[in-house]
Amino acid sequence: MNYILQYANVSIGVIIEESCKKNFEYAKRFLETAFLFEEKNEDFNDSKKKILVNVSQYKDESNCYGKIVEVKNSKAKEFDLKAVYDEKKSIYDFINLKTVVKINEDKYELYISDLSKIVLIEFFRGLVYKLIVENGGIVLHAASFISSKNGKVIVGKKGAGKTTLLFHNLLDSNVEYNSGDKVVLIKKNDKLYAYGFPDYPYIGYGTIKNNIKLKQYFIEQKLPLNNKNDEKVLIDIFSIQKYWNFKINKNPFELKEIIIANISEHIDTIDYSIVLENIERYNKSSYSNWLGKTKEESLDIIKIFEENLKNKSINLLLGVI
Repeated sequence: MNYILQYANVSIGVIIEESCKKNFEYAKRFLETAFLFEEKNEDFNDSKKKILVNVSQYKDESNCYGKIVEVKNSKAKEFDLKAVYDEKKSIYDFINLKTVVKINEDKYELYISDLSKIVLIEFFRGLVYKLIVENGGIVLHAASFISSKNGKVIVGKKGAGKTTLLFHNLLDSNVEYNSGDKVVLIKKNDKLYAYGFPDYPYIGYGTIKNNIKLKQYFIEQKLPLNNKNDEKVLIDIFSIQKYWNFKINKNPFELKEIIIANISEHIDTIDYSIVLENIERYNKSSYSNWLGKTKEESLDIIKIFEENLKNKSINLLLGVI
């Protein structure tokens, strides 16, 4: 089965071996909260598709030798990935996950099993992130929602209440979920367009206890409402959506409004520099550890973004509850 993965300014050819369809489906369903997988009959191996990903069945024949490397460091144990790395062949053999990734310039080979879900998700998220930057886009550490067909992006300093604001707005039945942690910006005809990004929202226990829907969900699922360190918890957006019955809207929107989270920070004046601080850098992310570094983020789109903030083409609001 062949797909074209389309997203923002990115296009990737994906070839799925028949035996891998079932194991690939979970990751595909998650990624489709933002990405589009369009089924194609063409043979990508014979085409000039620049970025190509082959997904095949894992066999315990990788013979990967090398040092153990930390591919992704995450507070969520499920996403804390380590692999044996063979530097000579650019092969990552993920420990205890029966998953191998081989990298050869713009061609990628993935060998997967029923343990490969998280690696698959992180691989495609990382590859798309890298290509966004290479093609002139930027990524914000932000959340987003769509209300009455108007998209809104939420930014803020760490702990300022981005996720709290997102789920507070979702209490309104007219509001649709777009993204929980990252928002991609692309320039089209001198305008900036925002795209949601597939992710698991990372929610603090304070947010859960103060949101009636989240609290009810945790109680009914018999999940704890706190922990000793009051750390954040990773949430499966599909489980909450099924319970909560809100819509996921993956449509891009012209960026006209940004909300600066102001729940815990108590900001008195609006300063657009807070927004610029939320631009992420791919080469500083864990994805660059295993998918390779790339050029720095485009100064062109950052300049346009800053000018739009300065001249108030993008409206800035303080977000409180």
